[in-house]
Amino acid sequence: MLEFIVRYRATFEKVGLLMPEILAHVNLKEACDLIRISYFNNKAIKYACSLSFLLKELAKRVQAARYEDFIIRLASAYEDYVFYLPAFMDFRGRIYRSGILHFHERDLSRCFILFDNNQQEGNEGSKLLENDIVASSAAFKFKKFYLYEDALQWYKENKSLIEASDESLISFAKGASDPFMFIAKVLCYENVHDRLPITQDAAASAYQIMSYLLLNEEMARKTNLIPHPDGKIQDVYMYMLNEFKEYLHHQINDKSKMDIIESKLDRKLIKSLFMPLIYGKTLISINNDIRVKYDQLLSRKDSYNLAILSKEFMNLKYPDIVNLMKLISIISWFSSVMDRAVVYSIPYFTTRQDYMYFVKEVIIVYERDSKKRRRVTLSVPTTKRDKRKTQSSACANFIHQKDAFIAMKVVESLLRQGAPIYTVHDNFITTSPYVIRVPDIYTNVFINMGHPLLIINEFIYRNIIYPYYPNNNIPLFFKSYLDIYPIPDKYLTDILNSHLPDKSLTKDKKIWDKKVSDFLKYYNNYADAVRSKQMEDYDDPYEEMWKKFKTLLENRSHNYSVHY
Repeated sequence: MLEFIVRYRATFEKVGLLMPEILAHVNLKEACDLIRISYFNNKAIKYACSLSFLLKELAKRVQAARYEDFIIRLASAYEDYVFYLPAFMDFRGRIYRSGILHFHERDLSRCFILFDNNQQEGNEGSKLLENDIVASSAAFKFKKFYLYEDALQWYKENKSLIEASDESLISFAKGASDPFMFIAKVLCYENVHDRLPITQDAAASAYQIMSYLLLNEEMARKTNLIPHPDGKIQDVYMYMLNEFKEYLHHQINDKSKMDIIESKLDRKLIKSLFMPLIYGKTLISINNDIRVKYDQLLSRKDSYNLAILSKEFMNLKYPDIVNLMKLISIISWFSSVMDRAVVYSIPYFTTRQDYMYFVKEVIIVYERDSKKRRRVTLSVPTTKRDKRKTQSSACANFIHQKDAFIAMKVVESLLRQGAPIYTVHDNFITTSPYVIRVPDIYTNVFINMGHPLLIINEFIYRNIIYPYYPNNNIPLFFKSYLDIYPIPDKYLTDILNSHLPDKSLTKDKKIWDKKVSDFLKYYNNYADAVRSKQMEDYDDPYEEMWKKFKTLLENRSHNYSVHY
């Protein structure tokens, strides 16, 4: 790919896939001065655009050219070298990229990276199947498809045009969503299958995890955790877009205002609103996103009202998800009020979330160079726990730790098979002989996690029940918390009320009683959600509900997924 770009650099520039190389070496200050002089000497251009627009456009193009030049020179420097891609883990176990060279950079830098040519054991894929996987992967780099067969068919139908000549390939790639990755896969179609990176990206992993925790078949199908009956790849955010539009039509009677809202209401905005919402996105943040999208088209009041409608839509359409989020948050609130860290646990490790308040402290510093004193404001942590931040971040940290656990299990399985593997969050990158196995491995992790009520009960146990009993002197009843049954209200109420000091003010007691009542309501609502009312006649409706969901996971389609 590097050799191809260097050879046909002029063609890439001509079709607009790369900036002119000369821009990377422009003195931006001198160029801006020339534009200012030319602008004021040309009366006609003043009516076409502003000087500030021209200066911003020049700076943007120069910056893009410098980035492209840097990446190409960096790739040339690394050519034929084997190197590691650094990453780091946060306190929840999530993997994050680090540095400029990685598979999560922009299209241009990703197209240059190949896996090391080390021996790969367990390569059972046929050459024909590997060709089909690479072809499908190339097609998904060009545009979206809803059936893998359609992607492969599209590539075969356009193969003659794509491979007519190198110039034809570059011109064809101009219409691709990821043009450089598309070209890279076309060039590697007949070669280096054991080194070419193929990407697997889970569809809305947070909603996948929520669908599992709630045993919600509908959401599991919308997020492709369970195959849809029509066999097509589903997009949960397109579902939400259509549902939200329908909801707004019932809530907004002003047709002209609704037309303005619909003009900018697209999948990108829906994802920016509802993907972070599951992590505890606030109304203020939602309002800010809406204002950025609509700019002057909506007033401040209209933007805020649209943000409120977004939250109300979530409460109305997905009440079980909202209920579970509130349950996790209120458990964290109790931990913080009881002056304890919130404890999250997976089989690999335990995380303690301990947010503290910060206070502003002003100090005076003396700068030796300028020989002047100036004030500096520092944020100093205190020993007082921040209940608000603890509560607002609880659901995000809970979901992210489960997401990290799933990623670790997938990596473990692939490493045992000798597969090359790179991952950030729920994005898995391996080679064509192994990529077909990732969906089944991913699904099996959910199956092996067991009934989700176990996970919620354990979270309650670690944060509310276990700390109450000193020296691990826990009654036998609570030691059976791993059973898939709800913990009785009486036991939870007694434990929570025992944490309230005897001399508490009447006002504090009312607040506490309200929180206990809310906690029991959220917990019982959750327990009802993972127990099918249609299975009340069974001896164990919780187990039967899990068996049904697990069977759907086990019977999932074995089609491979190669989209990014």
